[in-house]
Amino acid sequence: TEEITTQTKFILLHVGGGWEYKRWQETKWVQLINQISKTVLVIVIGGKGEQTLVEQIKSQIPENPNIQYKITNFEEIIQLTKNCQFFIGLDSGPMNLAVCLGKPVISLFGPGDSSMWYPYTSHSQWIHKKEGFSCNPCFQTNCFFPQKSCMASIEVEEVYSMVNYALASL
Repeated sequence: TEEITTQTKFILLHVGGGWEYKRWQETKWVQLINQISKTVLVIVIGGKGEQTLVEQIKSQIPENPNIQYKITNFEEIIQLTKNCQFFIGLDSGPMNLAVCLGKPVISLFGPGDSSMWYPYTSHSQWIHKKEGFSCNPCFQTNCFFPQKSCMASIEVEEVYSMVNYALASL
């Protein structure tokens, strides 16, 4: 793994979301990471509880010098977030940390309440497909539509267009 310096430009991408129904599909993360890594370094992170998820995503992506994977602790995630160009992730603590550190954020919302937890900075974007889901926001203990959930309705192309916009703004 190449050493990250404060001069290295990269996108920080957190794949975890705490609860099963807050998570985006692995296949969609794989597609997004493959697309983004064609033009910029992507560092995929997760906490200790997300190690299996990060490893599963890594196993589906061919080796690429523009992609790094890290299982982080709190100190490391703070340093990586301070130095990234922008952050991509789910409705999660690391997303809120990125907002607090003033980073541009692209966030994906599912069962959570985006009206309360959205990334409120002017240079951030989020997707929340709550139309057609009368159960939203939910308590995330069970999903009424597990195969066609609010998270599953978020498409890679939607997120990638936000990434392109964010990259053009840098």
